[in-house]
Amino acid sequence: QFTSADPSYPPGWFMLGHACAVQSDLSTAISATRKGLELDPQSPPGWSNLAQMLAHQGDLTEAMDAFKQAIDVQHDFIGAYLGLGTVYAWSREPELREQLPLLQDRFRMNLQDAEDGVRFTLALLCLGQLEDMRASMAPLREARPEYAAIVERLAKGD
Repeated sequence: QFTSADPSYPPGWFMLGHACAVQSDLSTAISATRKGLELDPQSPPGWSNLAQMLAHQGDLTEAMDAFKQAIDVQHDFIGAYLGLGTVYAWSREPELREQLPLLQDRFRMNLQDAEDGVRFTLALLCLGQLEDMRASMAPLREARPEYAAIVERLAKGD
């Protein structure tokens, strides 16, 4: 409804994109989000949402580019780093594994946040970097020991 009332209102396009994604209409969701980004290219959440949609569609290269655009717009946007790490993990490409250490300092900024901590440790687990995963879990163990226990069980294959 927002896009009809005011087609130049970027949040209306972002909301439409989110609603379509929830309805599993990814092509419409991506189109609406891209329209929002045409109107507001400085929206880190817009770029991050687009990246997530692209990743779920299976276009990991474009998803990585969109997450990187979110980081270019706002260098400390932790959601983009977490998403980028997840896409690296999903890709299973050996050359991408080398890039994850470049992200670790950024992730450590907010590892006190339990949700961010669990996403990061799971990304490391997916990449098979068990030593790094265990090292990253100290803040997670303190903040949310139940999350740390789940990740440790996953690492053991339970």
